[in-house]
Amino acid sequence: MGMITNSTSSVFKMPWIDRFLQSASEFRNKNPKHVVFMSVDPSGSGRSEMCIVSMTLIRGQATVIAIDLQKQNGAEEIERLLTTHVEAVRLRAEFRYSQLICFFESNLGNEADYMRRMLEPYPRVWHWEEDNGKLGVLTTNARKEQFAAEGVKHLATGSISLWKDLLLPNPYDSAPEKKKRLLKKLKLQLLAFERIVKPNKYRKPTLLFSGKGENGETNDDFVLALLINRVWGRRLSDSG
Repeated sequence: MGMITNSTSSVFKMPWIDRFLQSASEFRNKNPKHVVFMSVDPSGSGRSEMCIVSMTLIRGQATVIAIDLQKQNGAEEIERLLTTHVEAVRLRAEFRYSQLICFFESNLGNEADYMRRMLEPYPRVWHWEEDNGKLGVLTTNARKEQFAAEGVKHLATGSISLWKDLLLPNPYDSAPEKKKRLLKKLKLQLLAFERIVKPNKYRKPTLLFSGKGENGETNDDFVLALLINRVWGRRLSDSG
């Protein structure tokens, strides 16, 4: 793996991660209109990849049903990855009539609005807005601390798992052992997500959360998409 144990600053412990990535949950829900939460972390600069995570939340148990992770260049590639993901979820009988609620990370300008327009042809698709009416959700350092706490809660207790029929719709990746390679990448990202304390000569130290490493040598796109999904999905569920 290139990394066989957690550092003392890692947010998530290896046994939690292994349990999550080795899980294979059944999906049981008789309500044909249940909600699927879909979060999207767009590609930024450098090594960053676009990540899409779809999951359900039923009686406190989160189940990841679909994942896509791919470096994207331009609107056409973004649209193809996004629409292929949505169509793959909807093709399954379990989610054909689901309400799909999207959380687009909106740190990169107008990407959230572009993705909303890409999904306009699809019925029963809803898009989350911030309290100020801005489409999508911002990821700030203060929010990353909340994300980390939510991730610890679910991973430590085993209340998040992978669906036994986990969907990997990525149209740009049809190579053999696709699932094995993706889960290896996800494990590395989860292990690398760290709690970083930055000393400050004049003020108290700053607490940061990141999985990019000191020189941006690693990615945390999956971690952020997963945690955005859980935090905002819980807020929406709590609000009724």
